[in-house]
Amino acid sequence: MTEIINSCLVLSSEESTQQSTFVCMGQWEPTWSTRAAEEAEVVAAIPCSGHGRAYLDGLILKDMNKSLCECNSCYAGSDCSQFLSDCPANADGKSGSHSTILSGELFFFFFNKLISIETKLTQIFNSRDFSYEGDTSLWKNNTNSSFRFIEFVTSPNNPDGKLNKGVLKGSDVKTIYDRAYYWPHFTAISSPADDDLMVFTISKLTGHAGSRF
Repeated sequence: MTEIINSCLVLSSEESTQQSTFVCMGQWEPTWSTRAAEEAEVVAAIPCSGHGRAYLDGLILKDMNKSLCECNSCYAGSDCSQFLSDCPANADGKSGSHSTILSGELFFFFFNKLISIETKLTQIFNSRDFSYEGDTSLWKNNTNSSFRFIEFVTSPNNPDGKLNKGVLKGSDVKTIYDRAYYWPHFTAISSPADDDLMVFTISKLTGHAGSRF
């Protein structure tokens, strides 16, 4: 169906009046991003007792149009308010350094086994040119100028929302900031992002997995 409203061309599907696209003065003005932002704000307002977080692309309760809380370790329940006193803890974990690993330290818990895939990621991108060198902080005081580093920094970090900064400095260091959660729906934005190389995505607003840009 096509209509003319206030000199704008409106294209909409007959099956759904919610899927409309506006063309004003030769430019496309999509409306889905506005609705996506509103939906993201509603989900971000779910408190989860301060021990978890709800996501727009997370699980949905049956017969209910509401996202489930995804609880932090040692917490359970529909709102993450139930403390599990007998939950296991990783005594060797260093949460403060997990967000500043050279090739992005990603972990998946599967059948009680901790599977780290950062080395696999490096090998995919040609191990002859790149190698995984472990925790970034271990290279902070390195004086060997023959090394060149690429440091990935998640800022804000998920799930704690911390605005992390790169650890390594110098002319032989390139820092890439992952700004997937750099939206006011998820993190308080204290200042504009102004780094040399940043990757963003609107997938967190729309509730879809998407590519960085």
